[in-house]
Amino acid sequence: MAIVCGEDEVVGVLQETRDSPPSDYLFKIKTFSMFSEHSFGKIESSNFEAGGHQWRILFFPNGHDEGLGDHVSIYLSVASKKSLADGKPINAIFKFFVFDQIRAKYFTVQGSVRRFDRMKYRWGLSKFISLEDFNAPASGFLVNDTCFIGAEVYVIQSPSICESLSMLNFDDDISFKYTWKLTGFSGLVDECCYSDEFAFGNYKWRLQCYPGGDGDNRGCNLSMFLELVDSPIDSPAEKVKAQFKITLHDQINKENRAREATHWFGASAGSIQGWNSFIRLKDLKKSSNGFLVDDCCVFEAKVTLLCATYQESLNP
Repeated sequence: MAIVCGEDEVVGVLQETRDSPPSDYLFKIKTFSMFSEHSFGKIESSNFEAGGHQWRILFFPNGHDEGLGDHVSIYLSVASKKSLADGKPINAIFKFFVFDQIRAKYFTVQGSVRRFDRMKYRWGLSKFISLEDFNAPASGFLVNDTCFIGAEVYVIQSPSICESLSMLNFDDDISFKYTWKLTGFSGLVDECCYSDEFAFGNYKWRLQCYPGGDGDNRGCNLSMFLELVDSPIDSPAEKVKAQFKITLHDQINKENRAREATHWFGASAGSIQGWNSFIRLKDLKKSSNGFLVDDCCVFEAKVTLLCATYQESLNP
């Protein structure tokens, strides 16, 4: 059996059968043949609620518009045009049902999103099912001169939250230097050490160091990271792009060791970037290199902000 779309329906109708009845409304029509024989043009259901609105089903046993005379037609209508008086349309997806009483299955037809407003307050299928198929005993739609039709309506609500996302470039000279003296190094090989926090660009940062190495680098390399610890924004979509350079000072020869990188940091707290293997421990501890003097290391961090994304709320 084929469903032919009428003028009120879009291409891409979805047809299926299922066991469960419609969740919003089921309408039983008895003595169907009498409605047809007496040219009863339109059968209207009672009002039913779905998605916060009142609806009704319009059923034409002898067809309507393009389906007149050879199809049954079915429409979903806003129960009262007065409910649309404020000018706000209702966007909805709806599904029509007819019950196959022989197989105990519901045959359904679903279209795409339709806009109900004061100019167009009903949508449906002028060629829902051919009268020949609808009346055929084998179809199971009409048994003992009784049929069941129904509808499900899903109203697409306006979003409660609307947001915009944009990117802002920082001036070229937005940079900051911070110096950290890490003392008592020999007693920190099993520790994770944190510098004091330093505020820059409306963000709070700190250095994080594993003197004895982190993870697989433990006992082999010093690990060093830059961490964003606090931010004025807290959306996953908001990030700040920073170029950072961390320098380990040679306190004797001035031949410093430095690493540099550029990364996006999450705007929420806890975003961290850096190096698991910043410098080999044997190079760090070699006295002639000047990196560890009087059990103290000196690190310098230079952070340059490049750009950031910002998310803001809009009125829906």
